[in-house]
Amino acid sequence: MTTIILSILGILLAAAAALMIVFYGGDAFNEGSVSAHSNTLENAGTNVLSASMMYRLENGSLPTSLSQLVSGGRYLQEEPDLMGIGSSSYIAGGYYDVIDISREVCLKVVENLAAEGGPAPSVPAARDTGAKMGCFDPSSGGTPNASIFYVKL
Repeated sequence: MTTIILSILGILLAAAAALMIVFYGGDAFNEGSVSAHSNTLENAGTNVLSASMMYRLENGSLPTSLSQLVSGGRYLQEEPDLMGIGSSSYIAGGYYDVIDISREVCLKVVENLAAEGGPAPSVPAARDTGAKMGCFDPSSGGTPNASIFYVKL
């Protein structure tokens, strides 16, 4: 009888520990994923910007597509791997854009790029044409995963 009671107590303690991990560990995991995705976007943007500058120096104009930077591996070995972050990325109109990213990742990008000590950042509804890199949500939060990360080339 004592063995059964101790076994039940052990199972209850294990279940309680599992619930604590789910409730408290889940938030930390989600925050870590959002930070990792925002850093991946910023690094990809920096790489594309650097490759575009090299392309411009050698060709006299900005690239009009990512394939121009990847072709032959001269500027980029491959397109940035953004699987799970955005649906696609492209160069158009002097910008490198990654579309359909989550609002949480977009906000983290804005926070990372904000001036320290400035006002609390928020996700703008339109592209800041004066910024070199940023993120905006044209749906103003109305559509999930509709934010756009950009780098001005």
